[in-house]
Amino acid sequence: MSDQEWQELKTLATEENHEVFTSVLEAQLHQTTEKLAEDEVSWEFEIRQIVAVDQVSRKVASIPRIAYLRRWWVAASVVLLLTAGYFFWWSAAERKSGSLPVVAKNNDVAPGKQGAMLTLHNGAVVLLDTMKNGIVALQDGAVARVENGILRYEGNAGREVYNTMSTPKGRQFQVILPDGSNVWLNAASSIRYPASFTGKERKVEISGEAYFEVTSNPQMPFRVVIDHQAEVEVLGTAFNINAYLDDKRINTTLLEGSIKVSRLTNTGKDRQAASGVILKQGQEVQIGQDQQSAPQIIDKADIEKVMAWKNGLFNFNDMPLPTVMNQLARWYDIDIKYEGEIPDRIFAGEITRDLSLSQLLLLFKDIGIRYEIKGRTLIIKP
Repeated sequence: MSDQEWQELKTLATEENHEVFTSVLEAQLHQTTEKLAEDEVSWEFEIRQIVAVDQVSRKVASIPRIAYLRRWWVAASVVLLLTAGYFFWWSAAERKSGSLPVVAKNNDVAPGKQGAMLTLHNGAVVLLDTMKNGIVALQDGAVARVENGILRYEGNAGREVYNTMSTPKGRQFQVILPDGSNVWLNAASSIRYPASFTGKERKVEISGEAYFEVTSNPQMPFRVVIDHQAEVEVLGTAFNINAYLDDKRINTTLLEGSIKVSRLTNTGKDRQAASGVILKQGQEVQIGQDQQSAPQIIDKADIEKVMAWKNGLFNFNDMPLPTVMNQLARWYDIDIKYEGEIPDRIFAGEITRDLSLSQLLLLFKDIGIRYEIKGRTLIIKP
C-alpha cells in the first residue's frame, strides 16, 4: 500500500465517515474471502467522488471521497490487517458513541445481476438466470444454447422463426445472434430477432437499452428498429441505443464504424424510415419520442458515460435527480415515489453497480437528499 493510499484509508476511517466505511469494508471483506481460494484475485473496487449541485444556490455538496481500493486487497494478510485495523477503529468509535451504525440488512435491496427470459417462437418461455451450459431450444434446425452465461445461436432454421430475449428490472444479459453479432441488454430491455437470418437484410427490434457489436456483411445490411419509432442501419460497427420510455428520447451513440439513424413515419406496420442522419465515430443523435422535435447531433459524445452500464458502473455526470432515480429503479427493481417537490439537483461522478441499495444511498446522505425505503419503494422526501 502506498503512502497516499494509506492516508486515504485513514481519512475514510473517521467517525464522520463511519457508516460509509463500515458498509464498504464489509462488502470488500465478504467479496475477498469468497475469492481467496482462486489462484489470482484480479478485481478492483472503485468508487469515485459523487457531487450534487444545487441548481438554485449553486452550492456544491461533496460526498467523502473513497479512492481506488485496488489490488492491495488481494493477499489474505492484508485482509487480516485491515480487519484488525477496522476492529480497533470500531472499538474506539463504540466507546465514544456507545453504538455502531450499520447498514440495515432486513430492509436492503440487492443490486441487479445476470439474467433474462427467452420467449421462443411457439410462446414457450425459458428463464436464463440459472441456466447452465447446454442447449436451450431446438427450432427447425436452429440451436439456441447457453455457454458461460451467454446465449448463442447456431445452425439454420428451415423457416423464419423469431425469438425474444427480455431482461426485467434488475437483470442484464448478452446474446450472440445467428450472424455472430454481439448484443448486451441493459435492465428492463428486450430484443426480438430471427433464429437465423435469411433474405437480403438482418433485422432486429429492441426496446430499452442495448449495446451492439455487429458483424460486417455489406451484402446483408443490419437494421435495428427502436420501439417502432426509429431505425438504425448498419454495415459493421459498434454502437449503443438508449430508448427507455421514461427518458423521453432515443439516444444512439456510435463507437466505431458508420450508421444511419432515421425516424419512422406513419403508424403501425406501415411505418417507413424518413430521411436519416449519418453518424461518424464518437457522435450521438438524440430523437425525441414525441415525434415532433428534430434530431439533435452531439459531435463529441461522452462515451465513458454511455458505456458505464456495460462496464459495471453508474455514471451520473450532468444528470438531474429524476434521471438518476430512473437508473436505480431499473437496476434494483424498485419503485420511486416523490413526496412534495422534487429536489433540484444535478449529479456528477461514477460508482460501481455491485453495491446494495442501502450501501449506495449512504453516499447520498451528505448532499441534502432525504429518503426512506419501504419494501421495494424508495421515497424521496422534500
